Amino acid sequence: MTLCDNADDAFELLGEQTFNVIVLDIMLAQGNGLTVADIAAFRQPQANVICVTDTSFFSDGSIFSHSATARLMLRRGTPPEELAAIISHYGARSAAAVR
Repeated sequence: MTLCDNADDAFELLGEQTFNVIVLDIMLAQGNGLTVADIAAFRQPQANVICVTDTSFFSDGSIFSHSATARLMLRRGTPPEELAAIISHYGARSAAAVR
């Protein structure tokens, strides 16, 4: 697992490491989460993006028209065991797609 808290670090990591799943807080404190999702789709199209937010801004499902690799939108308060199961599911799908 790799953690970063801003868009610039995320861009750097996307160029250095390969990810099967990216859990992305759309409302980053520094930078734009949608830009990170765009760069992820370009650099690592096999990586499934799980979007997380504490706002209702994308509750209408519009995230899927903004990000080609977004697989679902979750509330930031999603229980850790549920998030882990989702990551495992989408990580396995992404890894299988690369084979």
